[in-house]
Amino acid sequence: MNLGNYLKKNANKLPIGLRVGALISKVDYSLRPGIATSYRQSINEINDFNSSNEVVKNLIFKNIKNITNFALENTKFYQEFYGDNNFNINSLRCFDDICKIPIVTKSDLRSYSLDDISCMERSDLQLSNTGGSTGKPFNFYVTAEAMGHEWAHVHHIWRKLGFTPSDLKAIFAGRSNVRNFVQYDLIRHSLSIDIYSDFERVAQRLIKYSLIQDIKYLHGYPSAIFEFALYCESNPKLLDILKKSLRGAFLTSEYPHRHFRDKIESVFDIKTQSFYGHTERCIIAYENLKEEFVPLQSYGYCEVEGEELIGTSYKSYGTPLIRYNTGDKVKDYKLEDGLVSSFFLEEGRTGEFIIDAYGKKIPLTGLVFGRHHLIFNYVSHIQIYQKEKGRVLVLYKPNVTLPNPVEELFDFSNVNITFDFLEVKNPIKTLSGKFKLLVDELPE
Repeated sequence: MNLGNYLKKNANKLPIGLRVGALISKVDYSLRPGIATSYRQSINEINDFNSSNEVVKNLIFKNIKNITNFALENTKFYQEFYGDNNFNINSLRCFDDICKIPIVTKSDLRSYSLDDISCMERSDLQLSNTGGSTGKPFNFYVTAEAMGHEWAHVHHIWRKLGFTPSDLKAIFAGRSNVRNFVQYDLIRHSLSIDIYSDFERVAQRLIKYSLIQDIKYLHGYPSAIFEFALYCESNPKLLDILKKSLRGAFLTSEYPHRHFRDKIESVFDIKTQSFYGHTERCIIAYENLKEEFVPLQSYGYCEVEGEELIGTSYKSYGTPLIRYNTGDKVKDYKLEDGLVSSFFLEEGRTGEFIIDAYGKKIPLTGLVFGRHHLIFNYVSHIQIYQKEKGRVLVLYKPNVTLPNPVEELFDFSNVNITFDFLEVKNPIKTLSGKFKLLVDELPE
C-alpha cells in the first residue's frame, strides 16, 4: 500500500497529539512522504493552466488524450464501450475532437464488474464509493497520485480565505468513530468533531485544544456548523475564544443554504467559502461570488452538456472516468472561448423540488429560503416531505414558543399546493449526518 494511502486510513490510530502535530504541520506538502511528487507536479500544473485559453486547451487535450489511451489499454469496459459507440482514439487529434468521446454514466459503469472498469495491475488501488444515499452506490478505485493532486487544488482554493496548511481546523462532518467527542487528526491537522454528540461536551474539549493552538477555520457540512453556531450563541466563553481566532469557514458536501450560511457568518463574524467537488474527483470549483463556482481546469476537465456537469479526471488511473456524467445540474453557466468559466448549481446539487397540483416543479430553495417567512424567527430547521402531488408536509423544529398558529408564519401564497405542518424534535439527517431540505421519510 502507498504510504499516503496508509497514513490517510490510519491517521486516527497514530498516537500523536496536537502539540507534536502542530510542528509536523509546518512540513510543506511538497516534502511529505507518499504525496510529495504528485503535490509538486499539481502545483506546477495549476501555474501552467494560469495562461491563455489556447494554452489551456492544449493542456486539457494532452491530459484527455493520455487518460483515454490509458483506459483503452487497461480496461475491458472502455474497450467495449468505445467500440459499441463507434469511437476511435485516432479521431482524437485536437481539443475540438474531445466532444467525439462518448459520455459515460454511472449506469454504464455499473453494468460491468469493478475489475472490468478498472486497471487491476496497479499496486496502489484504494477503494472508494459514492451515491450510497440514493441506494445505488458506485464503487471505484483511486490511486496514490490522486491524493497529492487533490490537496494541491484544495489548498489553492482555501488560500483565498488566507489558509495555510499549518492552520488548525475544526471539522464538522459525518465521521462516527470520533473518540472522546473531539479527536486530533494528524494528516489533516484538524480537530474532528463528533457531530452526533452533545455540543456541551464538544465545547469543553475545544476549549482545552484552543489552549495549545488557535482554531483558525471551521470545515464541514453547513447544517452541522450552523447547529454549532446556534450552540455557541448560548456559550459566551467558547464563542469569545473562537471569535478571536477564527478566520473563515469552508462549507462542503451540502448545498450552502443562505439560512445556514448567514447565521454562521454573523455568529462568528467570519467569511464562508463553499466549493464544488465530488468523491469521483473529476471536477473541482471554487466560489468566486456567492453561489457562482469557477472550475479549475487543471484539476479535471469541466463541461456542461444540457444542464448537467460532465467531468474528466486526469488522474483516474484506478478506475478511469472520462467525460463522466456527474448527475449534478447547473441552472446557469458561462463559456469563454469554448471553456466553462463559471456555473451556478441547481439548488441542492440534485435539484430539490416539489410538485404542485398541476404537475409543475417548484424549486425548494426559493420557496423555503427565498421568501420572507416569519417562522425563521422561531425555528432552527425547516424540512419538506412530499408523498403525493399537490400536497406537502412541512417539518419544523422550534427553538422558542411560536406566537401564532404555525401556518400564519409562512408565506406560501401563489403556490398550488396544500401545506400541512409537523413539529419535530430534531431535523432528519442521512446516515452520514448530512442535512437534506427534501426528505423521503418521516420521523418515527
